[in-house]
Amino acid sequence: IAFVLGDPLREPETYRRLVERVNQALSGKALVYDVVPSADNPSLARQLLDLTERNEIIAQEAVFFVYGLEETFPRSLDVLNLQREAFKRINRPVVIWLTSEESLRQIALLAPDFWDWRSGVFDLRQEAPAAGVTVLPKQRFSVNLFRDYAKSVVHLFQASEEEYVHTL
Repeated sequence: IAFVLGDPLREPETYRRLVERVNQALSGKALVYDVVPSADNPSLARQLLDLTERNEIIAQEAVFFVYGLEETFPRSLDVLNLQREAFKRINRPVVIWLTSEESLRQIALLAPDFWDWRSGVFDLRQEAPAAGVTVLPKQRFSVNLFRDYAKSVVHLFQASEEEYVHTL
């Protein structure tokens, strides 16, 4: 599970380049699958499991890019924390796009067990972080974010199930 600070709607060129680099790094071994959490169902894990159970290609090749999770706060945070074990069954890389450091802070504080499973936090925003705001990353990549991000996704994708669970 990786977190990306950035807004694809406000920064479409950054997003396009990132997806392009990830696709190049994965050399056609995976596909980026966009997911928007359902407002009716706060369980992101259930939504992703449903996708993998219904489609063998998604189950074997998807890298999930999740957008709009913040729109389901605070209801989804308890569910994320309680259902973190379900992400083992998904067995696919999950990249959660967030638009603010405050959203990261809410996940860290209100879903701490889920937060502990992150493999990294990537800040791809064009503007500088707000003054006085501290991000709570496990890892922070500042040199060539695209390369590091793609390598991280590739590692998650290529890892065996045991290695994948260990990286969470």
